[in-house]
Amino acid sequence: IRTSDEFAAYQELAAAGELPVRVYTMMLIDDTLDALAALGMRTGWGDHWLRIGPAKLFQDGSGGGRTAAMSVDYVNDPGNRGITIYSQEELNERFGRAHAAGFQLAAHAIGDRAITMILDAYEAALNAAPKADHRFRIEHCGMCTPEIIDRLARLAMIAVPQPNFIHELGDSYLRNFTPEQIALAYPNRTWFDRGIVAVGSSDVPVVDCDVRTNLRSAVTRLTVTGQRMAAEQGVTIAEALRMFTLHGAYASFAERDKGTITPGKLADLVVLSGDPRAIPAEDLPSLAVEMTVIDGRIAYEA
Repeated sequence: IRTSDEFAAYQELAAAGELPVRVYTMMLIDDTLDALAALGMRTGWGDHWLRIGPAKLFQDGSGGGRTAAMSVDYVNDPGNRGITIYSQEELNERFGRAHAAGFQLAAHAIGDRAITMILDAYEAALNAAPKADHRFRIEHCGMCTPEIIDRLARLAMIAVPQPNFIHELGDSYLRNFTPEQIALAYPNRTWFDRGIVAVGSSDVPVVDCDVRTNLRSAVTRLTVTGQRMAAEQGVTIAEALRMFTLHGAYASFAERDKGTITPGKLADLVVLSGDPRAIPAEDLPSLAVEMTVIDGRIAYEA
């Protein structure tokens, strides 16, 4: 969210009972932080329908477009290491200010250089004002390295990948990066094995939001042309489902209220035409959505 008008529109919809989904907003630091902080508003303000989430910045571009900030040249574009938006000093200042104001932190970072800069800023913020349960997020967290994996685990950071990137954009990644880089690109298996919370996300409208294709991508690592992008980084279907349910709730401090079908939690659920755990992962998109229930009400029925 960039402006007060945008947030007001969400509030009007929520007040009228017309929000079709629960909203956990991301507030862009340069546009909204000072105004919210002056009012004492911070991450967690709101209710189950509309809640203020993290303060966010964008630090680089995309892997498919060869603008993600990398520490080495793109293999098929000598001299190009992508772009950064903020200097390290600017990141440290903005995220330090947002953390001190009570905000969860989030950043768009795809290239290994961008991710490292974000981790440096996050660590500086935590050193200045320690907080055990911070749940800082890196949206995408695409091109990892062993050093990045170690820091994500040590600092208890949350990775928020989009498995559909592999399906829709994976062929461009296979062209733009070396096999060694691809081996730790959106490394869901490694994240699970190292105890790093990985959250399934759509990034719509950049890629399609169909969660069935997202689940298939997380398990199979299949690209749209049938290539496999680091197949060893695939997770089980149970783990993929957790990425899109309980892990998503955890990343928004809402695991006590949603993320599992459990007595006492919000009645938000989807009914599929079959058990996603009982069919080959390649066939997951064939499942039909029979019903969607939000807050105990049928919002969609086939």
